Amino acid sequence: MNRYLALAIGGDSGDASTTLVLPKPIDHLVNDPKVLSNILQTGFRLAVFIASLAALAYTLYQAYRWSTSQGDKKIIEESSGAFWHGILGLIIILSSFFVLNIIGYFFQINFFRFSLK
Repeated sequence: MNRYLALAIGGDSGDASTTLVLPKPIDHLVNDPKVLSNILQTGFRLAVFIASLAALAYTLYQAYRWSTSQGDKKIIEESSGAFWHGILGLIIILSSFFVLNIIGYFFQINFFRFSLK
C-alpha cells in the first residue's frame, strides 16, 4: 500500500495542475541499494576530511607555539611533543585512507570515488 502526501500550492486544492504528490522518503531508502552505499561513502569521506583538517590545524598550532616559545623549556617540551603527536595523527589518517581503499578494492566499493585512469 503506497501512501502519498498531497501538497496544494496556491489556488483551488482540487486543480490537478497545482497539486504536488510526493512519495514517502522511507520507501526510496529501503528499496534502493545504492542509497546505503552513498551514505557510507559520504560518511567516510567526511570523517577523513574533518579528521585531516583537525590534525593539520592541531599540528600547525603546536608548531606556532613551539616557534614562539622564546626559550621557555616547559612550552618547548609540551609543544614539540604535541607537534609530533599531530604528525602521527596525520600519518594514521593517511594510513586509514589507504586501508579503506584496499578494503574497497576487495569488496568493490569505491569509498572515496577516486580513481587513477
